[in-house]
Amino acid sequence: MISTRLFVTEPGTSAGGETWRLTFPMSAQEEANLRAYAQDVAAIVGPDGQRLRLDLCLLWLGAADYLQEIR
Repeated sequence: MISTRLFVTEPGTSAGGETWRLTFPMSAQEEANLRAYAQDVAAIVGPDGQRLRLDLCLLWLGAADYLQEIR
């Protein structure tokens, strides 16, 4: 199991040059980076033939509510 925490900015704000932080909603580049990461993890096969599981956690509670009004 690979567990990855993703730090997220509040809606309508920028990451302020912090390239390790995601914006919400994610930009097209951030989505592409996350997709590539997930594909890299999915390509790993253990000696027993099992693949890794990927757990992604968005570390901003508001990210769970995609219907939240952006002010």
